[in-house]
Parts: sequence; C-alpha cells; structure tokens
Amino acid sequence: MSTAPGLADALGALPRYRGLCWRGFPREITAPIPLDTVLPATRDVRLATGNLGSVGAIVIVSATGRDVAPLSAFPQDEEIAFLPGTTLVPLGPRHIIDGIPVQVIGESVPASDLVVPTDEVLEGAIRIARGLGPVALDRATRFGWRPQGDV
Repeated sequence: MSTAPGLADALGALPRYRGLCWRGFPREITAPIPLDTVLPATRDVRLATGNLGSVGAIVIVSATGRDVAPLSAFPQDEEIAFLPGTTLVPLGPRHIIDGIPVQVIGESVPASDLVVPTDEVLEGAIRIARGLGPVALDRATRFGWRPQGDV
C-alpha cells in the first residue's frame, strides 16, 4: 500500500504530536516496523480497542506523528498520522493492563525525544476511557480494531 502523491507532504506540514496514541493489534511486535505508507492512530483508546474489548492494542509513543484532528471531518476520532519513513520499534513486551493486552512501541528517534509511559499511566488512561462509556465504532477499523471474528 502506498501513500497518494502529495499526501505525506501535506501531513508533514502539520504540527508534530508528542504524546500517546493507540492502535488495535492482536499480537506482540518483536522487530522494528518501517512505514512505507501513512499509518493512522488515535488518542482514543476506545476506538483502537473496540470500546476496550479487543484482543489487544499497541500504545505508540509519538515524537513526530501529525495531529490530523483539526482538519478532519471527524475530529472526535483524535487521529494522529505517522508518515512514511517512520520506523516504529518495540519498547517493551506485551502484557496485560487493566484487562487489555498492551504493548508500548515508539518511533526510532533519540531516546531523549521519547517519554515511555508507566503501567500506571496506561492503566489510568484505560480507566478514564471506561468511565467515558462506549463510542460509535463505524470508523474504528481505521485504527486497527477488528470485530473478534475478523482478527
């Protein structure tokens, strides 16, 4: 899959997002992942996990992702875009946090540019999301979530 000409340049002009975002993902990542296309993620763990019921998630520690939300037709999705040429690397093993299999990954940037979250921070994010209640999942597959039978 390749990125449409000009899309990566347009996204690259947006401000960088430094923080955490999520994608649904059913297994552990054990090697670097070089991106050759735009990869969407969301700041809303509910979208990435099918309202906290998926088979798992990755938390991406972003240093250079782009915040697409201000320009999006669906700003409530809180989309972050990672550009082609970005490499994502595992920052620890997959483990259970508040009932959800989670693995933290980050961009291959200098370590000083990444703030790796503690399990307590991730647990807090998941608990806050539980308290917010469910969201509509009509666009959640964009962020890696798949219905249980489609994994």
